[in-house]
Amino acid sequence: MRARSGFTWAAIICGVVLLVAGWLTLWPIGLGGSTGYAIVIGTSMEPRLHRGDVVVVRQSDGYHVGEVVAYRSRTLRRTVLHRIIAVHDGRYVFRGDANNFTDPGEVRRSDLIGGYWFKIGGAAPVAEWVQRPWHAALIAGVLALFLFGSSVGHVPARRRRRRRREEAAGEPRPLPTLEPQLLARAWAPAAAVAGIGLTAFAALGVVAYSLPATRQTPTDRLYSQAGNFSYSGPAQAGPAYPTGRVAPGEAVFTQLVHRLDVRFDWRFDTVRPHLVHGAASLVADISDGAGWSRRIVLAPRTPFAGDRLALAGTLHVDALERMLRRLEGTTGVRNGTYQLRIEPNVRFSGVVGGTSVADAFAPPLQLSLDELRLQVTPSTDPAQPNGLARSKDTGGLVTQPNRIRFAGQQVALAPAKRAGWLGGAASLLALCLALLARLALRPKDEAARLRARYGGWIVRVAEASPASRFVDLTEFDDLARIAERYDRLILQDDSSGHFLVEEESVSYRWRPAVVAHADALARIADVVERKAELPAIGERRDLGSRAWATRPESGGDERPASSAPGL
Repeated sequence: MRARSGFTWAAIICGVVLLVAGWLTLWPIGLGGSTGYAIVIGTSMEPRLHRGDVVVVRQSDGYHVGEVVAYRSRTLRRTVLHRIIAVHDGRYVFRGDANNFTDPGEVRRSDLIGGYWFKIGGAAPVAEWVQRPWHAALIAGVLALFLFGSSVGHVPARRRRRRRREEAAGEPRPLPTLEPQLLARAWAPAAAVAGIGLTAFAALGVVAYSLPATRQTPTDRLYSQAGNFSYSGPAQAGPAYPTGRVAPGEAVFTQLVHRLDVRFDWRFDTVRPHLVHGAASLVADISDGAGWSRRIVLAPRTPFAGDRLALAGTLHVDALERMLRRLEGTTGVRNGTYQLRIEPNVRFSGVVGGTSVADAFAPPLQLSLDELRLQVTPSTDPAQPNGLARSKDTGGLVTQPNRIRFAGQQVALAPAKRAGWLGGAASLLALCLALLARLALRPKDEAARLRARYGGWIVRVAEASPASRFVDLTEFDDLARIAERYDRLILQDDSSGHFLVEEESVSYRWRPAVVAHADALARIADVVERKAELPAIGERRDLGSRAWATRPESGGDERPASSAPGL
């Protein structure tokens, strides 16, 4: 068979070099490499990085202050790409370029993923498209067909055209027979299928291991806050207050009620894991609407931790009236109505669903106070209610276990990783078995290998008919091209071991190396024998040339040729 050309060897070497270079530079960290990537989904690193950029990071032996590094945040439970601003006792402090606060939690050396290498602006849609297993499998299938498709074997174009002509003419085609050659060639399709499966499962594994364990998705309701105002107090029993107490929402007649117990209950609600803490206070502001105001602290600023909070204080109605009368007596300005504003101030921070949050809740309750009563002011704007119950929904990004899309379904990373490993191992085993079968069924001699390769093109005959002219070929591939050119079968002469293609009076012949070597030894022995029989004067002649000239084969002319004429 023909040896590989220099171009083929150069292509193989370049391919190996590219594979090694790709493994050293771009192999994912999850598969033992040193390269990872992150998709920017926020604005904390602007103006250097923008939403939708793909950042490639590489592992390093050391990270310094000022370097942009990706790390796994234990507090936020997701991957963060920020800048190192300080290092204290092996703990790294990070902050986004556009943030005015540092990242929460401690970051250790083991949490660091890799430093900024380069970015691909706006490449997030492409990266997300490739991450989907269906798309990755499609790419892997195309590559596998390119790599393994040539090993399945081919039917020469001339033979295909001949079959089409026979089918068009209505000639019956012979039934296929199960020959040993077909069994020997069955390894190629099996190896191709196993190779495609191996490539597809490897692509699935690479995608699954290259993705982070968690991802962030937007939600309209990351958490909600609810607050409820209430007030009550003892009152003179009578038509206004039959029970002797003022209830929430009722008008407070100042001649009957002298003290109000004001309360605000706050509740934090979310279905996701969370931890919040902060501080809260409750105040009452009285004003005349013309610039004068005073603040009354009902509940001082108090720290809290958890989902529930209660703020309570006492508002002395009679003391408030005395203060207003003194104000009017001093200023000489008499106001018929004053505005009383009860306002809680709840500020908190923490983590909700792996996302860092910091928020406030301060809904005011507006009341009006005149000479006779204190009551809740009706609201004329539906967008700003003034009821006793208030609520607020807050959206954001929620961190959840990452999944990959496959055939319209969401598949968790863990099963995808197992499928990649198990499917890849099974495909690799099938590929090895196919290759072992190929080695086991591979013919031992060259003639049998040719029959296994070219199948029905070769017909064995006991002895080929003599031809008037022989053309010797140096390569069997040349003989196969001649057979395809003239639409002829290749004859294998069992008596001589030669392979021939007969075209009119010319026989194109190829002799295996063993047969050619044996023929050469026979001719040399013939020359030596004739030399011994010749007289002494004949010894000065060219015995080798005479021996070849006096031994024509099959009555025809013989001349060597390295290639077929007319091709």
